[in-house]
Amino acid sequence: MNKINPSKKSEKLEDQQIPNLDSEKLFCSINHIKKSPHCNANGIPSNSVLDEIEILKDSKKTRLEDVLYTPREILLNNIKDIFKKEFPNICLSDFDISMIIYNNQKFIKDDFLHARKVNGNLRPDLLVLMKIIYNIQSLTIDDEKLKKMVITSQILNRIKRDVRNTVIDFIFSNPYDIKYIKEDNRVKFQKDTNFWRPEFELFLDLWYSASLNYRGPITIRTFQKRIGNPAFSTPTKIGICNTKYFYKLFKKLPHIFPKISQDDLKLLHDNLKKYIKIRNLSEVYHDYSIYWDDEVTKKAQITILLLRDSGVEILTLETIPSISFNKYLDLHDSSKYQRHHIFTNDKDSIDPNRLVLSVLNTHTSLEGLTNIIIDLITERIKWNDFCPHFYLNNINNAQLLWKEFLKRRNDITDYGIEYFFRTYYPDVVNRFYNNVPNDLLEFEIKQVIQDWIKDGNPKPILPKYLENLLI
Repeated sequence: MNKINPSKKSEKLEDQQIPNLDSEKLFCSINHIKKSPHCNANGIPSNSVLDEIEILKDSKKTRLEDVLYTPREILLNNIKDIFKKEFPNICLSDFDISMIIYNNQKFIKDDFLHARKVNGNLRPDLLVLMKIIYNIQSLTIDDEKLKKMVITSQILNRIKRDVRNTVIDFIFSNPYDIKYIKEDNRVKFQKDTNFWRPEFELFLDLWYSASLNYRGPITIRTFQKRIGNPAFSTPTKIGICNTKYFYKLFKKLPHIFPKISQDDLKLLHDNLKKYIKIRNLSEVYHDYSIYWDDEVTKKAQITILLLRDSGVEILTLETIPSISFNKYLDLHDSSKYQRHHIFTNDKDSIDPNRLVLSVLNTHTSLEGLTNIIIDLITERIKWNDFCPHFYLNNINNAQLLWKEFLKRRNDITDYGIEYFFRTYYPDVVNRFYNNVPNDLLEFEIKQVIQDWIKDGNPKPILPKYLENLLI
């Protein structure tokens, strides 16, 4: 793949200097480029010459006629090379590539390769480049634009990754006088532009999700309004995300992007987690974990805790109703589910082993009862038939409530995990497993728990029967 590298010099260049060429003279001689002796009749250079391409900006020894391609053309050729690598025996025209990267057959010919000035600026607009990424990221293997190719999910994912990286590389190469990326001057230490790549990727991931929410690419201004205009939402002046703001943003994501799919939301969460690790944000801000209100976290926690406790509250033995988990239930409804941290000063934990489920009406009664809760979990997880003494001594109808607990537990062993969720918790199924076909719910739940563990979380402590089944 051809890279924009001002320092690399062609072996065929003569010792002739061209001082202070401006960008327009440097990058706009397209007609002359096409007549270069290094190009064929179609104006395309050989592979060996492509390896020698240099950009004249800041170069001391060169001649204008040795520039084979403008930065726009280099970017376009790099994108074409990605498809050639994956499909060496398929000829894709500029019209084909135009449709794939911009949903417009004439985009390359009539727009992208025209190095005209926009607002006095020669470069392609940043939003144009971002739209290329959006269009590529939105492709599916059944897409009509890919009909010429026999494509698999693996190949498509490689193309998405490589095109995204190629466009971002182009942006960070800053091949024009007016830069795409400028570091935040408020940061006291000096870093080169690439230091800010994680922030730009964060910006791009959030912008892509916002665009999915609007069913198409949105302007940067619209995006900024949507997420509150933090430092990383202005790509020309990027700064490290404020940790406290990032935590709040993470909590609000399902509300900011209510229309995107759960798969796309999970992908966004995964990308944001990468940023958190890169910038060590989780080590800086200590309150509720930034993953606490992540739907992926809720899905795993609620699934694990309902199985561990059979959907029965730890302190009162009351069953937690299905409606508690309805996504649209008012936050202040007394039956709204709550996740309670067993240990004090443990709010940053998302480990289900350190949590119990309750409802809003009884949540506060759990405070200060750490040892009792631990003892009850320990007793109940054994799946013995006898009712723990705490319940017998403190609840009038303990035996009746315990009978319901045993019934739910036995339904799991007799009829299966899918029966348990579809019978007792249809709202959980509708919220987190809506697209899972009948007879596959147990398999999907097993996958959720195993993915949770693979993501670096502690293994859930479950009754032995469930542990053997799911872990």
